[in-house]
Amino acid sequence: MKIAVAGCCHGQLDVMYDIIEQEGQNPDLVLVCGDFEALRDEEDLKSMAAPAKYRVMGDFHKYFRGEKKAPFLTLFIGGNHESSRYLLEKPDGGWVAPNMYFIGYAGAVRFNGVKIGGLSGIYNNKSYTSPRTEKSPFDSSSVHSVNYVRQRDVQKLWLMGRNSIDIMLSHDWPAGIEQHGNLKRLLAKKPYLRNDITNNNFGSPPAMQLLAHLQPKIWCSAHIHIGFTAQYKHGDPNDLVPGARETLFYATDKPYRPNTVVYLDVEATASDGLQPDEKWQKILSLDTLSPDSLEDM
Repeated sequence: MKIAVAGCCHGQLDVMYDIIEQEGQNPDLVLVCGDFEALRDEEDLKSMAAPAKYRVMGDFHKYFRGEKKAPFLTLFIGGNHESSRYLLEKPDGGWVAPNMYFIGYAGAVRFNGVKIGGLSGIYNNKSYTSPRTEKSPFDSSSVHSVNYVRQRDVQKLWLMGRNSIDIMLSHDWPAGIEQHGNLKRLLAKKPYLRNDITNNNFGSPPAMQLLAHLQPKIWCSAHIHIGFTAQYKHGDPNDLVPGARETLFYATDKPYRPNTVVYLDVEATASDGLQPDEKWQKILSLDTLSPDSLEDM
């Protein structure tokens, strides 16, 4: 089974789908790692956290109104530039247009048996432990904070446990993952990252906690607008036993030109398409999260 993974499309869905079709991979599924911008109308546009010059309607409204249909089933998470008014209506995910599905602020689904998880938004230390209380219309603060990762969402994903996720999506990178790839090349392309990396301020600490705990086979992120790969080996870094479990990390660039979309060959274990993940649904039904289950958080 072929899965395409794209980075921040910023509403340019036509361009993204054109690139995928031109590359001839014919994926069974497209995953977008945030900054999707599912803008239906001008009111949605007002709810997007972005400088005025970057606030453009993009293409989604044509898919929402039925003028177009996504040529591939598309799943996405939220980033820090989103149609926050619309996504706030679907905190646990759902269909936003035909063939387009939002995973939720945190979520897990299955596609042909492959377990896919997602964590929307970006990490902000000041908002991390705060409840999600934002409402539309947003003010100058909440228009940003609505896109920040919350501890409760991370805790729910934590309860999924090891081996529960095959492919995990986040918008910003797990903190420290850059140390497991070609850091020299990354800094040559994005020199402004050097200070944050040196001071351990780059990336999302809770995302790295989840990576180490869930140990998915693949983790994909976006946000920085660059392609990057890394191999994160779990367990003792000095353990050279062949076959030690590892997570392959892929950062994806904006899908505006050829060779920016990542294509994954994944073994399907079923043929039932997109389905809810039973364990995730049970977690959503919990009135409280067990402290015993969260003792390591």
